[in-house]
Amino acid sequence: MVADEVRTLAQRTQESTTEIRSMIEQLQSGAHSVSAAMAQSKDSATLAVDRAQSANDALERIRQSIAQISDMNMQIAAAAEEQSLVAEEINANTVKIKDLSEQVSEAADGANAAMTDQFENVHQQEAILSRFKV
Repeated sequence: MVADEVRTLAQRTQESTTEIRSMIEQLQSGAHSVSAAMAQSKDSATLAVDRAQSANDALERIRQSIAQISDMNMQIAAAAEEQSLVAEEINANTVKIKDLSEQVSEAADGANAAMTDQFENVHQQEAILSRFKV
């Protein structure tokens, strides 16, 4: 009977050993799968970090471009203000020129009237002098 028990025990030991071996193989397979998944996750994380850095670089370039555009807008506004002041000065000078032109025109009209009077006076004097004969 002891031999039967030893055989039974040996068979159970054999079955347990096979079962333990199967469990170890499953654990090793699972560990390899987890390791592969972790490597893939690491690669994905590295790619995500690289893409985030690229996006950050692009945003920085955009920020710098916006700053340049803002500076250029300020320069354009300053130039427009200067042009506005120059245009106002030109307008004021144009008004002055118009006023002076009107004054010159009035003076020319007055001079023309005076010349007409002088010509009439000369004609009258010629007429009076023509009456006297020498």
